Order: sequence, then structure tokens, then C-alpha cells
Amino acid sequence: MEETEKRKALKNLRLVSLETFARLAEEGEGALLTAPELSGKTPPEPKRLRRSRVGIDRATGAARKGILFAEELLFPDPQTPYVLYLLGDPPFDPKEALAFVGEMGYGGKASVGLGRFRVEGPFPCELPEAKTPTAHMTLAPGPLEGALYYELEPYWGRLGGGYVGATPFKRPHLRTREGSLYREVPGPLALDVTPLEPPEEGVRVYELLQVFPLGVRV
Repeated sequence: MEETEKRKALKNLRLVSLETFARLAEEGEGALLTAPELSGKTPPEPKRLRRSRVGIDRATGAARKGILFAEELLFPDPQTPYVLYLLGDPPFDPKEALAFVGEMGYGGKASVGLGRFRVEGPFPCELPEAKTPTAHMTLAPGPLEGALYYELEPYWGRLGGGYVGATPFKRPHLRTREGSLYREVPGPLALDVTPLEPPEEGVRVYELLQVFPLGVRV
């Protein structure tokens, strides 16, 4: 592979296998130069399908005349399940909680039948880490404080619980993206994201930012 093509491939590389990541954690980014992902052997992409829908008249709850639109949907390969890694000991059974969410549907389009999934497992798994790490890579979005190498993304979540239907969005903030590096693992950060108009007098809303660290060598 020519130098220019190799640089482009490295720049566009977003996902790697656990085997490649194990080498990255121990050897550093130089391991990517001989990784199979550099030759186009990347994880399978979800299928992209388009579905036609009609607009809804909010006053009557029926289809609104003259409004027909299409939306693009992603359908994962059923033979390639998604894996969820949990950090800590939650005060509830994670499998039961996730199974409930999967039956109800996850995301903003759950009301039209999307976002449903089935839970399998749990299965024992040990994520690869460097034996003598010099930094930590996070599998979850994290705070800016203490970040060594990182990409930023804006985020504004919706209010939930008893405040659904009130001021819809929390105050936006910047956070690091998954894959960012920290020299030391930062502790959990409770970030005040209360909207400019609080949902209720005296109420404060917080977003918890906590990294999911894996030791790597930089």
C-alpha cells in the first residue's frame, strides 16, 4: 500500500477487532500499520433501508393529507449481535432491565415499533489491556478534565421521568468521544445541565460523566 493511501486508510479507520485492539493496547498505534482493518477487513455494516411514512395531524391523531416522507433505517445483521459492557455493580439486575427496554423499544421512534431487541447472556469476557499501561482509553464518553488525546462532541439529552413533556432538552455541553485517552482515570463528574428554564422551581438536573477505562501504552 502506497504511503498516501495508507495515511487515508488510517485517518478513516473507526473500528477495530478485539485482536487488533489487544495489539494497540500493548504496542501503540504502530500496530495499525500491519492490522487487517487497514486492508478493508472491517466489521460488517448495518443494512440501510428506507421506509415510507405519513405525517400525523396532532389535532385529530389521524394521517394528515398530503404529507408523505421517507426515512432511512439501520437494521443490524442478526448473526452479528451487539455487545454491551457494564462498569460497576448496579443495584438491579441488568439483564432484566435491558430485557424490559428491549420489549418496549429504545429511542425516539419506539412508538412506531423501532428500537426493539432481545437480550442474550450474560457471557464472561475479559477486555484486552496493556500489562504496564501509561494511559487509559475510554469506551464511554467522558469529561474534558484530564483528557490527553481526544475528540469532542456536543451533547444535549432530553429530560425524562416525571419531566417528560416539560422543557425537552437539558443544557448542552461538550464531552470527549469514545476512544479518547486519559493519563489518569478521572473520577465520576456530575455536570449541571439544568435548562435555562428549569422544569420545576428549585430543581437541578445533572449529567453523570464517567469513563470506562482500559489501560494502554502510549
